[in-house]
Amino acid sequence: MKVILIVPNYSLAEEENHIYYAYAPYNLVILASMIRDMCDVEILDAYVNKWSLAKLKKEIKKRKPDIVGITVLMDQMSKTGHDVARITKEINNEITVLMGGVYVTMNPEHAISDDNIDYICIGEGEYVIQGLIRYIKGETKELPEEGIAFKENGEIINKGRYPFIKDLDAIPDPSYDLINFSQYS
Repeated sequence: MKVILIVPNYSLAEEENHIYYAYAPYNLVILASMIRDMCDVEILDAYVNKWSLAKLKKEIKKRKPDIVGITVLMDQMSKTGHDVARITKEINNEITVLMGGVYVTMNPEHAISDDNIDYICIGEGEYVIQGLIRYIKGETKELPEEGIAFKENGEIINKGRYPFIKDLDAIPDPSYDLINFSQYS
């Protein structure tokens, strides 16, 4: 199974097009560390690479993912995340699209209403993404019990926010090898 975790190009958001503040996608390197023994995982940062949607679409298509995970930091940048979901489904409607981040946690109903998004992660996603991958791979018949929302028969099912992780030492070291760290300094 191939998973691509994506930082959208936030400079394509109307409210953010004059701001450039590259930061290492700490959330994605942590998520990658949680799933890299379950699947082939890659991180694409369209923001730091200054990729257009067309270039990102080409990069996604080339990698043939089963799952695309999109992070969206805040509401002002949400359009870019939804654009990534749309182009992913244009490539292949069978790709599972997952979105997480502060935007989704604060606005879950709005985020999951997008027909291009299959699941959203509400709150801490480290264990939610593991459960979701097990579900998609058919290793379990149950979705995670909390921290996820999705649509079923046209109805939004919101299983609530995943709580803060209390034992941070249980989280593996970040997968910094999956990013070019020098791009962020």
